[in-house]
Amino acid sequence: MFTLAHKIKYKLTQFLAALPFGRRRCIICGKKSLYFLPCGQNEDIFQKINIIGGGWRKNCKCPHCKSLDRYRWTWYVIVNFTDILSTECKVLHIAPEPQIAQKIKKINPNCTYITGDLAKGRADYIMDITNLPVESNTFDYVIINHVLEHISDENAALSEIKRVLKPDGKFLFSIPIAKDRKTFEDKTITSSASRIKAFGQDDHCRLYGNDVLKHFESFGFKIQIYTPQELLEPSNIKKLGFLPDDRLFSAELNKSSEFADNNFQNILL
Repeated sequence: MFTLAHKIKYKLTQFLAALPFGRRRCIICGKKSLYFLPCGQNEDIFQKINIIGGGWRKNCKCPHCKSLDRYRWTWYVIVNFTDILSTECKVLHIAPEPQIAQKIKKINPNCTYITGDLAKGRADYIMDITNLPVESNTFDYVIINHVLEHISDENAALSEIKRVLKPDGKFLFSIPIAKDRKTFEDKTITSSASRIKAFGQDDHCRLYGNDVLKHFESFGFKIQIYTPQELLEPSNIKKLGFLPDDRLFSAELNKSSEFADNNFQNILL
């Protein structure tokens, strides 16, 4: 329960973090700050195992635009390793981070950029990732961050992503990953308390592990992994507020893998 003292301390922390003469810089809003704000959950599971992108992180949230560490790393990869900002590509962004969505729309008005979410008002369209209302072979890119762990029918979701991607399209995604365990899923775990204990959050359906590369390759993807500690110096990782071992996956369709081509009516494009 937050007391008045807690609220005052939080406001003071926000004020100090946002001071513009610090050594931290957000690559999304471009503003400097004294430090990034902490964020994340602090359940017991995060004390027991190392989950990349999960749990309490000290240097996580930009005090100006409120972007999280994974948002900034996604933006870094978009800027440096895709042509989303420079071509007339078609992009589908599920559960879009507003900071990223605004930047793409502003920088590249020639990009056909569609956003979708289950919740009304969070995106351009209400969409269920397991039953996307678009034609096959439509998008150059599909972007989904920290969504797949929420999806009970993972196979249906990934089949839909493969269906709507163009043959040479790319699927950019990130997920929480337990570095010291294999991917774990148990569909009998349904209560909020048991899901928090097993997966770290009450609306998560699985906990991805260190076999994640083989896991997604088994669905017919070829995977490339972008991680800060392999691309940047530690000083820049700290300055830009990235998790050193964060992962952003860029997946392409394995041409030898067959997937269903459901003839859905194109209601968006």
